Amino acid sequence: MKVELLGYSMMGLAGPDEIIATIKQLETNDRLETIDSELVKGLVDGIESRDKILDGVAFTFGIENISRVSEIHEIRHRTASYSIQSGRYVDRTGKVGVMPDTIKNDDEAQKLVEEAETDSLYSKLLKLGIPEQDARYYSFQNTPTYIVQTMTARSLLHFFKERLCNKAQDEIHGLALKKLDLASQVAPLLMSKAGPHCKGKGCRQRKSCEPEKREELFRTIDQYFEPEIKPKVFRVPEGPLLAYTRLTADFLASPEVLCAAAGKGCYSSKPAGEIIQDYLGGEPYKKTLKTIVVSGHESVIEHAHFAFEIDVEEFLDNPPWIHSYDKKAGVVFLNARSVNEYLESNPGKRTSQIIEREVKRIAPRLLRK
Repeated sequence: MKVELLGYSMMGLAGPDEIIATIKQLETNDRLETIDSELVKGLVDGIESRDKILDGVAFTFGIENISRVSEIHEIRHRTASYSIQSGRYVDRTGKVGVMPDTIKNDDEAQKLVEEAETDSLYSKLLKLGIPEQDARYYSFQNTPTYIVQTMTARSLLHFFKERLCNKAQDEIHGLALKKLDLASQVAPLLMSKAGPHCKGKGCRQRKSCEPEKREELFRTIDQYFEPEIKPKVFRVPEGPLLAYTRLTADFLASPEVLCAAAGKGCYSSKPAGEIIQDYLGGEPYKKTLKTIVVSGHESVIEHAHFAFEIDVEEFLDNPPWIHSYDKKAGVVFLNARSVNEYLESNPGKRTSQIIEREVKRIAPRLLRK
């Protein structure tokens, strides 16, 4: 399995830690022009992992060669956005299936699996001319797929509580460690709150794992939590757009590129990370994105995440379209799909005009109109 951090929330050159600290500072009505590393650490340390303020930043991962079994585990985390490789349009013939260690370490079991995969029913049906969309009913659960997944920091920390547990299925447990490794590189203070339930309030399993395994897991997790605080000063934007999703590969690129790559990746055998490189290299993406938005497949634009400093009281007049918000700070958190839904439901409002203007400035093709 290969995992990439395709993009994450940024505020100028500042990352998720600084964004959350800035929003926390805004709760005091004391608006600062700059924020330094020591203040960031002090503010972030005081935030609980379930605090709604953590919806203010998001992380987008590209997950390659994950089995359909673990894909189901992934999408159970519903407070996230997903773009999943199509089994209808992508031919999976010849794909090497994901093999659990228990089978890999058993010669007889491994032989049985390899014999079944070599001449699978899925392959036979395709040879008979049966469409992929129908043949996939008879594909193996270990068939590898590709997922682009976006989670806010709050959702991600909840994911870690469940999937970093030693009792979690091996593949999803390994995925959690890879995600933690990547996220801790750009948000070490926020990710220092990560860990299974037993790290904080105790084990929730009917039967706990052995103490030795638990201690080994804690040591593995703790290696990500020694962030060295380097003295830095970050400028706080005057608003109203505090932060939005940037590409890991190019901070200056529009989030349109990420959304277009996620959309194209659903119908391609090429992962979104490679598609992003193609787009950054000059391959046109605007037509692809327009086709996606116009056709109604708008889940891909949920990978673009925004934090606006606006009049929350006016925004709260229409709660169904709220992604999340921090009322004290006056900050609203929306993905691009929620932006469109809010604008269509609230035409002419001052907050609508502000949000539309700011999104149009950096990612106009994410708007329906």
